[in-house]
Amino acid sequence: SSVRDSEDRPEAMFQSMSTALRLSDGRLLVGDEATRRLVLFDRRGEDLQAIGRAGAGPGERRALTWVRLQAGDSIVVYDRNLRRITQYVGPDVTRIWSLSDYGPFDSPVDAVGMLDGGRIVLRRTVSPASEAGSTRAKDELLTIDLATRRSRRLAEFDGDEIFVRRSSSGGRILGTPPLRRTSTVAVGNRVLAIGDSETGRIRVVRADSQAVQEYEVRDGDRTLTEAGIVARLDEMLRERPRPVSPQWERLQREMIATERFPAFGDLFIDGADRLWIQRWDRSRRGGQSWIVIDLVSGDTAQSELPRYCRPTQITREMLTCVHSDPEEFPTASTFRLTRRR
Repeated sequence: SSVRDSEDRPEAMFQSMSTALRLSDGRLLVGDEATRRLVLFDRRGEDLQAIGRAGAGPGERRALTWVRLQAGDSIVVYDRNLRRITQYVGPDVTRIWSLSDYGPFDSPVDAVGMLDGGRIVLRRTVSPASEAGSTRAKDELLTIDLATRRSRRLAEFDGDEIFVRRSSSGGRILGTPPLRRTSTVAVGNRVLAIGDSETGRIRVVRADSQAVQEYEVRDGDRTLTEAGIVARLDEMLRERPRPVSPQWERLQREMIATERFPAFGDLFIDGADRLWIQRWDRSRRGGQSWIVIDLVSGDTAQSELPRYCRPTQITREMLTCVHSDPEEFPTASTFRLTRRR
């Protein structure tokens, strides 16, 4: 079943469909990152009900950073701009939490998810990356119980990379090799996953016991061939409005040559706390082959998803995703899962 963006229904048009969540009664919640809209559709995908609106007042938002369903189909929305978490039941606001109420923090923090039981997961920068060469920040994850205000540190890890180069004259050249040395955090009901796309290392941390399980994704040689370097450089040259100098071309070739394919594309933890690992598609067409690990039994399976399907909610039997085919209108769709070992 699905809800489709259509010019025939202007009130249902979305500029940048970012999330889709299926409620227990069959209704579908769809979010638009660009306009900050949240809309509930009935089981037929027809009737509309707005949840909040753009703004800075109670129940309003300036960013739709992430959306999560909690017990009783309550809807939790995090607004990074306002640094605020809002809980709705249907269109009604039931609770509002501000991150500033749980500080002050001695370094930058951001909310990355919510666990069962009303615990928010924060990502905090412990040690920023320097601007000398190519370095990585040190980050940590901690949980805060929204009711008791108790905090707990879960893990420290290497954050994203800051990549800085300098020209022959000493000038500063900013450049971030695509998808290199990035860290990914996925939050489930009771577990969290921290992945390093450069090394392929994934740590799964249980929020209650802080027990850690480690996995490593190995997908063969992940370096670019000479043909790949040439193809990437040709792609960059086609996008340049003016001719380039030999020095610019040589610098770009050097940067491309150091690039490696990431070990995986994305991480996701489903409603049963299974770990989903997206295999990286070297063709850059949105690889949709996922490795699924049962964290209790250790069983591993594989799921093939539609090409343009970006998962936003996964249960044992159903998957809801935002389907963004560039040749079609965006669609929020639900599929029945079939997996093969």
